[in-house]
Amino acid sequence: MWLSESDLAAVQAPKPEFGVAGITAGQARASGFWIQKTFEQGNPNHCELGGQVSNGKREKISKSARWVRYPEGYPDEFKGELWALDAD
Repeated sequence: MWLSESDLAAVQAPKPEFGVAGITAGQARASGFWIQKTFEQGNPNHCELGGQVSNGKREKISKSARWVRYPEGYPDEFKGELWALDAD
């Protein structure tokens, strides 16, 4: 759950070389998933998605995901504009 700029740093802390993609809660719900805030040590904004998973739901949610931060080594020719999470 995105609440502040420090949230992105917290998500990336364990694996800073990994990329980060995001979806909105509305997109998750529209794809047929539920969202629940859950406890995770050191991450007060942790949430989990749940529900019956199907290939159609996976495809719908993957198509709605947008890059927030590219992983290290991601080819420049495939990069587009990053999603500013506070813009939506």
